[in-house]
Amino acid sequence: MTLAGHNDASGGLFALCWGLFATVMGGLLVTDFRGFTRWFVRTAEARGPWRRQSRPSQQAGRLVLVRVIGGIFAVVGPVMLVVGVVLTAHGRLRPLPP
Repeated sequence: MTLAGHNDASGGLFALCWGLFATVMGGLLVTDFRGFTRWFVRTAEARGPWRRQSRPSQQAGRLVLVRVIGGIFAVVGPVMLVVGVVLTAHGRLRPLPP
């Protein structure tokens, strides 16, 4: 039996969880809530395979790039939330047996 043959809510629940994660992370990255984006870029630079200190101008460019990517996630996340709710609500979720 293939996964495509299943008639359960796993796809809808995955979309729901992915959408929630993408919405929260995208929102945090776009708004730089309490310095989250700056912390994220510093941590990625410190733990990445390159492990180098960058100049402030390079870090500013990375901040813009991360905020743009976060914006994409912040827009796609709510769409995936709606898709997850629709997939789960359209009869894919079987009621529990008594």
